[in-house]
Amino acid sequence: MSRDTIAAAVNEVEELLAAYEREASDVERLWREFRERARGLKTRWDMDLVTLKSRMSQIESEIRNLRENLDALAAKKELGIIGDDEYGKLYGELSERIGKLSAEYEDLQSKYELVDRRVRRFWALSLDEEYLASVDIGRVESDVERLYGERLIDEDTYNKIKRDIELLKTLRDVFALV
Repeated sequence: MSRDTIAAAVNEVEELLAAYEREASDVERLWREFRERARGLKTRWDMDLVTLKSRMSQIESEIRNLRENLDALAAKKELGIIGDDEYGKLYGELSERIGKLSAEYEDLQSKYELVDRRVRRFWALSLDEEYLASVDIGRVESDVERLYGERLIDEDTYNKIKRDIELLKTLRDVFALV
């Protein structure tokens, strides 16, 4: 082969490698950004979860109260305290409120479940050996047990956090094998 052919081959290989090096660097930058944003999202989600669950519980409680009002209304009609016309009017109003609020609650619950799955998936994808080494899983586990014991978190939240802790332990063990 001539010197020109060899020089052209070397040049082409260098250009290709440089292009892939630039692209790999871009992917690494985007990956770091993704991990940081996913972990930040999960942290904010966990902090807002208490408020979110409290508000959802308020809505559930209101639906129960409205249903109890329907029962009380039926009892008043049965006892003759209110007439058929008033009962029909009040029953219609309460039923409409219950239906509307129940639909809103179900919509919010569906959105909550979707967001929760997405946040947890992004967080799980962001976990790496460096992050796992920085987390004191034992302390997190004891803190969660304490919060649950003091009734500062509900059972659903407790179970979700416990699943997160089990995921962290499993990933830590996997990374230890590699």
